[in-house]
Amino acid sequence: MGRSPLFAFLMGFKPPEQLILDVRPEEDFLRGHLRGAYNVPWADMASRGFELPTRSTPFTVCCAEEDLDEIQEWFDSRTKPWMATVQPVPEELPEEGPSAVGHFLFSVSPLLEDSEYLLEELRMRHLPEVPKALDVGCGSGREAILLATRGWKVTALDRDQRALDRLGTLAERQGCNEICGSVCCTLADSGDLLAAVEELGHFQLVMVNRHLHRPTLLEIVDLLAPGGLLLFHTFMEGCSHPKDPEHLLRPGELSRTFGNALELLRDEELPGEDGRVMSFFVARKRS
Repeated sequence: MGRSPLFAFLMGFKPPEQLILDVRPEEDFLRGHLRGAYNVPWADMASRGFELPTRSTPFTVCCAEEDLDEIQEWFDSRTKPWMATVQPVPEELPEEGPSAVGHFLFSVSPLLEDSEYLLEELRMRHLPEVPKALDVGCGSGREAILLATRGWKVTALDRDQRALDRLGTLAERQGCNEICGSVCCTLADSGDLLAAVEELGHFQLVMVNRHLHRPTLLEIVDLLAPGGLLLFHTFMEGCSHPKDPEHLLRPGELSRTFGNALELLRDEELPGEDGRVMSFFVARKRS
C-alpha cells in the first residue's frame, strides 16, 4: 500500500504544510485526488474523527459539490468547531491511488516531534533488529501509528478497547498491523503495568502522553532496555483541565522519581499545543 516505511520516516513527524481532507468514498479518492490529500470517507467520520487535525489548525475539506452545504454546516456546528474550509473537488485531480504510508493530517505530541533525532539515533544503533516501543495510555494511538509506519514494533496500551480497535483498523489500512499491537488494560495498582506487558520483553522506547498513574511509574524503568528512552509528556499542576491532582504532575516530580535510575536528558515544563503547561521529560536507561 502506498510508499515504503522508509519514505514515511523521511517525511518526519510533522504533517504537510497544506492539509487537505478528502471526504469522498474511497473508490472515488483512489481514482483521483489532489496532491497530498488524505481520505476519510464522510460515512466514516464518526469513528475516524481522531485522524483530523487539531481544532485550531486550518485545513481544506474536499467533497462532491452536492454535499458542500451539508458538510460545511457540520464542521461549523460542532461545540468546538474545526477551522475547516469546505470546497468542491476540482475537475483536475493529479494523483491516483492511496495516500503515502505514514502520511497523516494530525500532529504528534511536541515532545515526540522534538525527540525525533534521538529516536533515529536509537533506531540506527539498534539495527538490524526492529526497535520496540511501548505507548502507555495511548488513546486512539496517533503516536503509536506514526512510529509503526516508520518501522518500530509498537505496543499500544490503553483501558479503552474501542480506541484500540480504531488504532487497529488504522494500522491495517497503513499496512503495519503486524508490528502495531495493542493491550487493553486498566492500571489500578502497583504491578499492573509490568503484569500487562512483561512477557513482551524490554523496550527501546517507552512513551507516556497525557497520562499519569503514579503507582506504576517506576515499573517503566524495568521495562526499558539498556540505552532505551523514556518520553513523558503530560499535564502539570495548575492546569484548568484536568483538575484531579491524581492526573497532574508536580514540579520536578519526574526527575525525583527517575533521577537515580535513569540519565536525565531533558526536564522542562512548557506550554503545550493548547497552552496548558506540560512536562517535556526525556531520560535514558544507563547501559
